[in-house]
Amino acid sequence: MSAMPAGVVREHAALARHLGALQDRVSRLLREKEAEVQALSCEVIRLRAQLLLSRTSALWRMN
Repeated sequence: MSAMPAGVVREHAALARHLGALQDRVSRLLREKEAEVQALSCEVIRLRAQLLLSRTSALWRMN
């Protein structure tokens, strides 16, 4: 088995570093989006509760 040329080894190392940096970036973006989705889900629940209270209150005043 022959040794790989130094240029190929350097290129492989550079590509591996680049891939690692991209994986870190994607992981960070995914965590940020998950937090954003969670916040929006909580807001939807609060707004639904607000609507329910508003409609219930309006209906009780009608009687």
